[in-house]
Amino acid sequence: MMPTSPPKPKALPAMWEAHLADHVIALAWSPNGVWLAAAEVSGPISLFATATGQRCWRVDGHGFGTTALAWRPDGAVLCSAGLDGNIRWWDTATGTECLRLAGGATWVEQLTWTPGDRTSGALLASGAGRKLRLWNRDGQPVQAYTDAAGTISAVHWVPGLSPADPGPPLLISAAGSTLTLWLTDRPEPLHTYHAQGAIIALAWRRDRRVIAAGKQDARVQTWTFPAQSDLMMHGYTTKVRELAWEARGHWLATDGSPVVIVWDWRTGTPDGSAPISLDAHLDLVSALAFQHHGPDLASGGIDSRVYLWNMAQGEHPLAYSKLAAPISQVAWSPDDALLAIGADDGMVRVCAIHSEG
Repeated sequence: MMPTSPPKPKALPAMWEAHLADHVIALAWSPNGVWLAAAEVSGPISLFATATGQRCWRVDGHGFGTTALAWRPDGAVLCSAGLDGNIRWWDTATGTECLRLAGGATWVEQLTWTPGDRTSGALLASGAGRKLRLWNRDGQPVQAYTDAAGTISAVHWVPGLSPADPGPPLLISAAGSTLTLWLTDRPEPLHTYHAQGAIIALAWRRDRRVIAAGKQDARVQTWTFPAQSDLMMHGYTTKVRELAWEARGHWLATDGSPVVIVWDWRTGTPDGSAPISLDAHLDLVSALAFQHHGPDLASGGIDSRVYLWNMAQGEHPLAYSKLAAPISQVAWSPDDALLAIGADDGMVRVCAIHSEG
């Protein structure tokens, strides 16, 4: 009997498209999913209505370029960071700038609000050069941490180290080959860990036990808490910039190759086991995102394609979307029903998704 060919992936129809003037450096959904914000690498920021794709407003953003977007948890304010050294707060309803904060260095590259429903006690973390700072929901300074050993390359919130008694959120930051854990109420590090090689990306497993780091030397290193044991994963052809955990923590998807390399964490660490290779892209993978709650993984590539995968459905893509330029961003809406795609030529496309599992 001849082996059956895998089913061809279906094309994902676009719900709407918008054309920006430059490379899409960031996409961010509002907490209620009503708005999608998009930033161009040269600075301008646009806000779109999710239902129609109508552009509600466009602002110049940051001189020299915008680097990051982050929504305040109540959705009333969109924050942005840029190469002018500032953190700017934009009123969602009007697009007017309502606050400007100094990040502490020439450029601000990291910007992230505390996860979850923390409307009244929300905190904004910013990383600028060696400066890691905290701000409250009104933009008042809360903490200025001890300077990092080098330029901060990644910042990630951790919802406490113990699932049984999580306590207040913590921050993890990466600078060079150093990984540092911080409390919100003291400027000195809580713990410092040392990697083998410079870290350029971080992703925290939701069960609060594992932090994964993508590295400049084409490897992935993970630390398991509270034992603090570490594991090194190899097999990449270039630096690892994109990391994505599946919602239950079963799978860790990574770039660093023309294939999506996925590590299986269902029965413990993947130590000694070979990863799964999701092979469809014709060039390097450039963007990755698992759904917030569902099973689907979106991967974007330099080949201008986005593929949709489901680990429970096998190792073949279920759907795809073809654009005209390399993919720079993929982002799931809060309810996982929509996928936003950004490209190097300024294209923003939103697709409706029917989950397969």
